[in-house]
Amino acid sequence: MGKSNLKKGYVIIFLIFVLLIIVGAILLSITSFIPSVDWGDPGYEDYVTLINNLTTSSVLLRNIGITFFSLSTFLGAITDQRLSKEARTGMIIASAIGVIALLVLGASFQIIYIS
Repeated sequence: MGKSNLKKGYVIIFLIFVLLIIVGAILLSITSFIPSVDWGDPGYEDYVTLINNLTTSSVLLRNIGITFFSLSTFLGAITDQRLSKEARTGMIIASAIGVIALLVLGASFQIIYIS
């Protein structure tokens, strides 16, 4: 009898990916609910700091989530022998696409938030 899907290590890592992406999306949406403060008004610096922190945290969680996605699909492809060869090949391709997405998003993070 096979193991339950939730007891497989790569499935747990995939669930962590899903949770991180959801939390990152929630953090990013919170920024739209915070009323904006005009330049020169009291609290403007605090507002800018808060928005920057929330946005940066959201991007960080998204990047960590994509890393977990790539890791989980790669681990699943190399460890789960019950999957067909085609499914494992597809998982490796998905993992590679996740790494490419991480590189693109990481580069955009450096351009937007560090400069």
